[in-house]
Amino acid sequence: MSAADLVRPPISYSDEIQPLLAENCIKCHGPEKRKGGLRLDQKANAFEGGDSGERGIVPGHSGQSQQGEIGHLAV
Repeated sequence: MSAADLVRPPISYSDEIQPLLAENCIKCHGPEKRKGGLRLDQKANAFEGGDSGERGIVPGHSGQSQQGEIGHLAV
């Protein structure tokens, strides 16, 4: 097995992240309800964050993402 075999292709927001957010988060963080000012139904808003000022999703750094810290969703 080479190092190239261990490299994962980039994560696709629309194919991998958005469906998880839609299933687990949109009820409280969508267009009608934005708990904590965090809206996760649109990519730009999900990366921007909410009232805390912290970014909602930090690409490539799941430990720095609010969703990863909260534990509702491991991104």
